[in-house]
Amino acid sequence: MDNTMLAQAVRFTEKEIETSLYQLDSNSQFLVNRLVYYPYYYFNYTVQAKRLFLPVKEEVGCTIDGISGKGSLIDCKPKLTHVELPYHVQLPLKQSLEDCQTKSESFIYHAIALKMRMLSLSELKLKQKQFFYRPYWIVNSKDRKAADFIVDAISGQYHPLS
Repeated sequence: MDNTMLAQAVRFTEKEIETSLYQLDSNSQFLVNRLVYYPYYYFNYTVQAKRLFLPVKEEVGCTIDGISGKGSLIDCKPKLTHVELPYHVQLPLKQSLEDCQTKSESFIYHAIALKMRMLSLSELKLKQKQFFYRPYWIVNSKDRKAADFIVDAISGQYHPLS
């Protein structure tokens, strides 16, 4: 049975990925196998912090991986749409919303201290939380000499499968 979920729309099609791989290496022995949807949680916070001379109030967004629980800062809110996703294309969720919200707060505190160079954080206020799926293409090596990998169907970036 299918169900409707919030997901990001596919930007790079199977054909575009195949063409790009062929352009990189015309002897490419890769097969774009199938599309899967990876679970994420999106959190948006208003942050009240202090820099060396000025107080700062800004919005910070992050995603938390719904499988590993790892966080990532993001520049803008994901554009989401309602999509019919068969269960077999949805990777299984392993992290709860509550756990990921706690992880997102810890992640934001850490990111603000290290990456955004703010001295102290006086307030972190949750503005929005959202569960969604992001599409990835699974790419397999035809001859097994190369490693399999996934291609982000939004950004086109690839990640090795270990």
